[in-house]
Amino acid sequence: MSMSLSVILLAAGKARRMSGAKTKALYELGGEPLIFHVVRELQKLQVAQIHIVVGFGGEQVQAAILDRFTELDNIHWHRQAEQLGTAHAVSQALPAINPDDRVIVSYTDMPFINEANYRVLLDLQQYDLAFMSAALKDPSGYGRVLRSDAGSILRIIEEADAAVGERKIEEVNIGIMTAQAQTLTKLIKKVKNENKQQEYYLTDCIQIAVDEGLSVGVFALEETWRAAGINTPRQYTEAERLLQRMRVSKLIEKGALVQDANRLDVRGEVRLGRGVVFGVGVVLEGEIELGDNVKMEDYTVIKDVFIAADTVVRSFSHIEGARIGKRCIVGPYARIRPDTRIGDDSRVGNFVEIKRTTAANHTKINHLSYIGDSDIGSKVNIGAGTITCNYDGVDKHRTVIGDGVFVGSDTQIIAPVTIGSNATIGAGSTITHDVPADELTLSRSKQTVVKGWKRPTKKPK
Repeated sequence: MSMSLSVILLAAGKARRMSGAKTKALYELGGEPLIFHVVRELQKLQVAQIHIVVGFGGEQVQAAILDRFTELDNIHWHRQAEQLGTAHAVSQALPAINPDDRVIVSYTDMPFINEANYRVLLDLQQYDLAFMSAALKDPSGYGRVLRSDAGSILRIIEEADAAVGERKIEEVNIGIMTAQAQTLTKLIKKVKNENKQQEYYLTDCIQIAVDEGLSVGVFALEETWRAAGINTPRQYTEAERLLQRMRVSKLIEKGALVQDANRLDVRGEVRLGRGVVFGVGVVLEGEIELGDNVKMEDYTVIKDVFIAADTVVRSFSHIEGARIGKRCIVGPYARIRPDTRIGDDSRVGNFVEIKRTTAANHTKINHLSYIGDSDIGSKVNIGAGTITCNYDGVDKHRTVIGDGVFVGSDTQIIAPVTIGSNATIGAGSTITHDVPADELTLSRSKQTVVKGWKRPTKKPK
């Protein structure tokens, strides 16, 4: 593009119909705020500046954007103190933009408009002003596009102000608009709030432009589903399902075997090997990489995880921030927490919780255990009911377990402790000191039989 391009992104919506608990921009779709979807596509346009207009919840929006898009240094912030309409919102940012710049105005609740759509709109530079439209079978909630008998654009009328006949029009305004900054500034100055909402509508710029003899172009979306906005809980649910169908379809195209496409949720970026199987109700969040032949059984949840080839994650397991080796079996009902590394050919069984732990190859932690802040060698067996007591009320301490160690059931290990290689811990022990290698260590009282003892009995009333 020969001229500089600036974006005005309207993010001041209060989401009244979404209960208004937070600003609409921060409602999550596919595991991330709506505004992230829009900013990601807009930044692909190589814009000179992104101007974000915030209002209710503006501080939270700014914090979220700055945390997620750390590489962007061209974002500028503007506050709309009163919600007086979209034209008023745009006017908060226009003074900061070079008058000769091309401007594109977009919204945070349009997550399906992609880079290609924006570029088609921007290609309409022969017009003084251009906007996006779509022909919807159910146009309710949208402003209608009014055309002359010859098909030229006349104006946009918002649904609240539309007559009965006008509401039957299927072509609607998507809301996304482009013009030169100085043109948009002149048009907005002439916008009035003479409507039922008593707001300054950005869409009124179209009629003003027509009345002044300016040329108005329109890009009619062929993929009309991309016009989906999010204003109500129902629209939010429909948008989430639409996004999930798109994401699951991409996984299937890459060779994933999905047992129920309607019950797999993808809320991040997923890289797949060959022959990966997803059961019912699986949730994938964050950055995920799955090796060849990984199987995720029903109702597993993983976030920011690497799982190597031929590993099975059994039902109802939860894994976050971990790396799992090859040919492992995890679960069912296992919880693996951040900063955990599990080696190849290992087992993490039912009702086991692991945190900030490294376990080498061929290690088994099969039942009812908590292992935290530990370094575990290879070929270690951790018996059922083992607890690493890593917290003394002030600090966390680490447990080191050497290769070939056998830890008997119902053992408490009071960190910091080192257990030497090939040591054996007797069941029911409480370990408070280092354990020598190759020895049996146990710590429990001797079994006692009290002869002749009788249970207490209730006295008859």
